[in-house]
Amino acid sequence: MQSIRLYHFQQRLDPYSSAQSMPDKQGLPPADNARNIATVLQCVKLEFPVYFSAFCNRPQVRQVSPNPVGMTVLMCMNGEASGANAPSHYTVRIHMLSRFPEFSTLLGDAVHCERTPGPWPDSLMPLISAESIDAARHEISSWPGYEPTPIHSLDKLASDLRIGNISYKDEAPRFGLGAFKALGGAYAIKQVCKHHGTDITVTSATAGNHGRSLAWGAKNAGCKCRIVIHAGVSNERKQAMEAFGATVDRIDGNYDQSVEIAARDAELNGWHLISDTSWPGYTEPCRQIMTGYTLIVEEIIDQLTPDDFPTHVFVQGGVGGLAGAICAGFWIRFGEKMPRTVVVEPALAPCLTESARAGEPVEVNIREETSMSGLSCGKVSMIAWYILSRGASDFLTVAESGVAPAVRLLASGNAGGGSIVAGESAVAGLIALIASAEEVNLRHTLGLDETSRILLIGSEGATDAAAYARIIAGGD
Repeated sequence: MQSIRLYHFQQRLDPYSSAQSMPDKQGLPPADNARNIATVLQCVKLEFPVYFSAFCNRPQVRQVSPNPVGMTVLMCMNGEASGANAPSHYTVRIHMLSRFPEFSTLLGDAVHCERTPGPWPDSLMPLISAESIDAARHEISSWPGYEPTPIHSLDKLASDLRIGNISYKDEAPRFGLGAFKALGGAYAIKQVCKHHGTDITVTSATAGNHGRSLAWGAKNAGCKCRIVIHAGVSNERKQAMEAFGATVDRIDGNYDQSVEIAARDAELNGWHLISDTSWPGYTEPCRQIMTGYTLIVEEIIDQLTPDDFPTHVFVQGGVGGLAGAICAGFWIRFGEKMPRTVVVEPALAPCLTESARAGEPVEVNIREETSMSGLSCGKVSMIAWYILSRGASDFLTVAESGVAPAVRLLASGNAGGGSIVAGESAVAGLIALIASAEEVNLRHTLGLDETSRILLIGSEGATDAAAYARIIAGGD
């Protein structure tokens, strides 16, 4: 398809290239701006309707110019782009028109990493192995109430996006806890109790779902549970943990600060820290948690036919635990034939994306909490990074404004698969998929086309019922 070559026309346009007309560098005149963009696009034959958006290096300057007929567009920056606020470059993106234009400008950053996965590396065997996956599946599948969670076919959305198929793994029914986290924390508690008995206290920080899994797992195991939450965790999520008998302490800081406090309290009091993130000197409980998460992959392998088996997995970021487990699960089972792993984060919490850009773990400062509360993390998990830095191909960030439309899209049934209840953190991958499938540049980079088979991980249901109700009612 000739239009796919438009990827080569994403440009950083220097607004100061016309030095004669720009001696004082006070911003690119609209005529020159339009002429530069026209030069880039004039030799391209557009074979489907598109529109264009310009993104400046100053994030607050953004303008979208619709162009439904696919002709060359003349783009002009608004008044914010003049004088001292003039941007040093523009990035032009080319989008396809679809039924979901509200998603097309929601992509933030995009980092592509060249990966040529072979067999699961020997260096990663101590973290997760086929044997540890088998052991986790054997144990978790024996728990009362265990059932594989469903997969929904988003066939309508796939048709609209010109994608082969889209499968949505719905973790909302998981053990009645509303999220995939039920597989991890509770499994790690079982392993601790095997070695230390049940007369213990387990503790961790949480944004909500991990704490609920710990509280539930501790109640089932017969041990005590103490949870630390940060200021952004809703009261409903706090009460859900308390309902299982956990003691929940709220701090004024963010998630990363709550992790530090939970670790400190565990050491001072002799409690067992069951954190779903890891750092030098602390790995084992996190390793067990991630191994529990791999049951998701095992179920997917059983549930999907070869014709539906994914070429791509769009998976949430956070500290990287879920993404690392999904990547590892497919990599261990399929080696070089594993699906392409695309990690998605909120633009407000891009620790994995920034780490991928730097080639090493990078801490980011969370200045504003994302509504995708389970992904509001500034530090990557060391174990997850070991896996993702070798196995993930792409790291994307998405804007907050896509959360409510994505939740409502699934609830409406208009994506296919019937009405699906998805929490805020569940839709990060969906936002990224729609936005990247409609942007010709990124569609090409990710290898999305009519033969692509996409797997989305619906990590949670309505774990905060009040927030979900507000979104469905039209609030953002």
